[in-house]
Amino acid sequence: MVFERTGHPASYPEAKKIKSLALHTHGWPKVRIFLFCQQIETNKTVLLLEKDLRTHLEALSKEKNEKMEQLDALVKADEQLSRILGVPVHEIDKDRVPTEEQVAELEERIAGLNAEKVSCDCNMMEIIIILISLRCT
Repeated sequence: MVFERTGHPASYPEAKKIKSLALHTHGWPKVRIFLFCQQIETNKTVLLLEKDLRTHLEALSKEKNEKMEQLDALVKADEQLSRILGVPVHEIDKDRVPTEEQVAELEERIAGLNAEKVSCDCNMMEIIIILISLRCT
């Protein structure tokens, strides 16, 4: 097995095979491939490399969950404000992790809808005050 060997990990046939496979895989971003290959070529064992990759995967998974929770909260706020104001909801794919630009766009939209709601509430209060004053006279 790979884990029973000693010596430089890059000399393992399995490590060379993994490196070659990673370089020819189109789905991996080039920076990650470079970092992955760099880790193989250092003195890390394959076991440590696997541990590092699992730790990185856990961090990415946590980040994804946090972004999806944020998206869910923003979508609910948008839906509620859109319903109150009678405007169409913002279209966004709720099953994909949003980009920073998409989150910023949705936050900006919600801020605008909140401002519009406050304005409508103020106008409504003015109308109520006018109606009450007319009723009292």
